[in-house]
Amino acid sequence: VNEKQPSQASLNTWLGNRARSAHVVMVGLQEIEMGSTSVAQAAFMDKLSLNEKGNTNAAWWRRSINQALASLEADPLVWCLVALRQLSGMLVLVFVRREIFPYIGEISTDSVGCGVLGVGGNKGAVAVGFSIYRSYLVCANSHFAAHQKDVEKRN
Repeated sequence: VNEKQPSQASLNTWLGNRARSAHVVMVGLQEIEMGSTSVAQAAFMDKLSLNEKGNTNAAWWRRSINQALASLEADPLVWCLVALRQLSGMLVLVFVRREIFPYIGEISTDSVGCGVLGVGGNKGAVAVGFSIYRSYLVCANSHFAAHQKDVEKRN
């Protein structure tokens, strides 16, 4: 998202009717923040096991996406956050409808940084896994080196 925070109206339009018929909504974002400070903060948050809470940028996205989902429904409490995971500028959020939330279990999150020095959070992946009705889902979001010339770096 290039460190941009869109308007609530843009998010509502973006999620639109697709979310209206869904039971699970996963949103993966990259570049919610960038720079060396973000990478250093991600390492610190990982050591303190705070990546499942996210920082203020992750909280903004969580609230805004939740509001966008709520705007599609007559009951604004229809959607529940299953989990989120942040690593530097990468974020994954998973929401489910309230009526199936009791059937969600085995929630886990993880992240792998493979950017700066092979461990930095500027490149890598974040994931949320959970069971739903005895089936297991994993929602992953990755951000790797861009451009055709960097295929080897991505692999």
